[in-house]
Amino acid sequence: MANRFTTAWTDVDKEILLFGREVEGRSSTFWNSQQSFSDEDISYVKTKGEFVLWQQGKRPFSAEEVLTNKWVKTNPGGHTTQLFFYPDGTLQDVSLFDGVTLSGHWQLNHGKIAVTIEGQFHHYTFDIVASEDDHIHSAVEFEDGSLSTYLKVFCIR
Repeated sequence: MANRFTTAWTDVDKEILLFGREVEGRSSTFWNSQQSFSDEDISYVKTKGEFVLWQQGKRPFSAEEVLTNKWVKTNPGGHTTQLFFYPDGTLQDVSLFDGVTLSGHWQLNHGKIAVTIEGQFHHYTFDIVASEDDHIHSAVEFEDGSLSTYLKVFCIR
């Protein structure tokens, strides 16, 4: 699914993409957008009651939470990895089934975990948004700058 749509996505765009996928599903016009959102689109979405309720179900991560838990990342295609976050801002992304390990970096950015991962042939970025209700969090992943997939990320203790 890589290289589906290529554009310069802002933090607000990413939030709207995630909202669209989580609230309206795969057929969401927001999720299926091929370009960043206009000011008019952003204003419309941010005043929707569903968007406001969705936002109320989110919360910021703390550095302690990130560093003291074990993390699993999966996507709708079933690719599942374990994420290891280190205090120096580095991380490892290890496939659960074949042990392939990718390296990257992370940082907290306005309560979201901003992740970059360098593969041998591809570059991945995503911002993990914390759920207020449970320990199953979510993100929109970009591969080589293109909208790629929806992720669920959860901690195991």
